[in-house]
Amino acid sequence: MATYTDPTSPNFVPTLQDVTMFYPDGSNFTVSLGVIDLHYRRAIQRSIVYSTQIGASIMVLIFMCVLTSKEKMRTLLFSVNALSLVVLATHALLGVCYYLSEFVLVYPYTGGDFSAIPDSAFIESAATSLFDPILQASVMFSLILQVRAVFQAQPKLNLAVTLFTSFFALLALAAGFGCVVQNIERTWGLKSGNYIAFKHWPLQVWGALYTWAIFCFCSIFLAKLALAIRKRRQLGLKKFGALQAIFVVAMQTMFLPSK
Repeated sequence: MATYTDPTSPNFVPTLQDVTMFYPDGSNFTVSLGVIDLHYRRAIQRSIVYSTQIGASIMVLIFMCVLTSKEKMRTLLFSVNALSLVVLATHALLGVCYYLSEFVLVYPYTGGDFSAIPDSAFIESAATSLFDPILQASVMFSLILQVRAVFQAQPKLNLAVTLFTSFFALLALAAGFGCVVQNIERTWGLKSGNYIAFKHWPLQVWGALYTWAIFCFCSIFLAKLALAIRKRRQLGLKKFGALQAIFVVAMQTMFLPSK
């Protein structure tokens, strides 16, 4: 039956034609040019995202150092936020290195033969995966510190909110490290030809727990803002001001996306 990959067909598409490649033992396999094009488009898109993250994290770190007073620079919150930006830049740099490695070459990607890939590429891939939960841990720790600062005047409520948010943060981190272990085992299995089937449910659990943790933090910050606005109204300050603007913006940029 004539298809878009058959040159004798009137529906033939040159950009989707098949290409034949050979394994070292002489056997061959066929892959569509469309698959190769899609692979490299995704690699370019993700490399652009990683490059943007490197530049953005460095710029934010510079602004933080320039605009923050020396007293606040000595606080734990500033150190954690700065560490988060450094971890983000490092993670993005490793991501760029991955897409410049032998993993994205056409032959190993389409043929599934990773025996010729050097160990350095596997180490880069494992390090990239490892930095995911590390980045998440630094972000969660920063959010917990901010929650404690918000409820500093209410010790009992501060303790309760800290324990509540820490519980879900630890759950998300545990799920994240579990996914990293699975990914690293699967990656190193490719080197020896021991292909391990990828399980999607741990990744889905990690995403759900991480989203729920962020949702909890956003809800707490919004609730605190709402209470502050209500208190101002009780004092007769009903004019639309900075707190109301922050509440509306936070509702749009934190609460709704996390939900």
